[in-house]
Amino acid sequence: MTEATVVEWRELGEGQVGALADLLVAVVQEGASVGFLPPLSQEAAVRYFAEVLEEGVRLWAALAGGSVVGTVQLQLALKANGSHRAEIAKLMVHPDTRGKGLGRRLMQAAEQAAREEGRTLLCLDTREGDPSNRLYQSLGYVEAGRIPRYARSAKGTLTGTVLYYKELIADDDTLLRLSRLESAERREQLPPERLLDLLGVNPQDTVLDLGAGGGYLTLPVAQRTQAPVYAVDAEEAMQEVLTHRSKESGLSHIQVLDGLAQAIPLADASVDKGIAALLFHILEEPACGVKELLRVLKPGGLGLIVEWAGPRPDGLPGHRLFEPELGELLQSEGAVLLDSRSWGESYYSVLFRKP
Repeated sequence: MTEATVVEWRELGEGQVGALADLLVAVVQEGASVGFLPPLSQEAAVRYFAEVLEEGVRLWAALAGGSVVGTVQLQLALKANGSHRAEIAKLMVHPDTRGKGLGRRLMQAAEQAAREEGRTLLCLDTREGDPSNRLYQSLGYVEAGRIPRYARSAKGTLTGTVLYYKELIADDDTLLRLSRLESAERREQLPPERLLDLLGVNPQDTVLDLGAGGGYLTLPVAQRTQAPVYAVDAEEAMQEVLTHRSKESGLSHIQVLDGLAQAIPLADASVDKGIAALLFHILEEPACGVKELLRVLKPGGLGLIVEWAGPRPDGLPGHRLFEPELGELLQSEGAVLLDSRSWGESYYSVLFRKP
């Protein structure tokens, strides 16, 4: 088959409707979960596509050899409070042309259009266990949750659906990293609210989030305090993401700062609480990071460090700072250890106080 071409169709004639209907019938017959059950009649498929281009809906088709071999829709939210978001819907690739990257190309076309429309948040859902999950994850979509027994399958059983979102606020490489840093698995083992409960963030606390990334902890911290929240990160891309998220969330007391763990851009004794999650293990000299964190804490201030509990998955040495070593580093700098605990199988935390 010749190389497919992805085009947007703003209007659908009879031939285009028929070709899209052929595709829909084929994927439903193969068991795709796109809102229909087999056997789907050609007439029902035609009726669907004859009415699909309503207000706010954009549609792309992948064409090869005179046939439609794929399609996707971008459904723009029309409500006033949703003018920043859109939904990806009805991604379909013909069974005979799968595995050739068409799904990815269709998604990229829809995402580019969303950016041009000024949309910064995309949402979608897909059936649990389907190969589409791997595609969405590889494109940087973050799992937001799952709904059990959501849709009926061709066999009559009820299957779950996975909800995903993607913020179009950075390049794809950065978004893919964020999807891993903020994954559902990490949120399950390291719930931000429980970490902040342990740290005891109060409404008047000035807080430092060191190695803030996209704001996994910064944003929930800022919802607990009215005092300044300093988000320090060394990567410009992450700084831009967090600046955007802070603005969109109305959290103007977040100050995003360019800086390193070894040279925090804050004055001595300037914060009440400090947190560093999954950061110190990558430092050549973790002791420098510990010393800097204690420097910026006020006397009596609390710090919370979160690190990996186990060895690297690849089995290689390095890039790990285990609990005994971290405890010794803190105590050598005069910190008082208050609490240490495990978070799931992968993480641990140490809570400490500056004398």
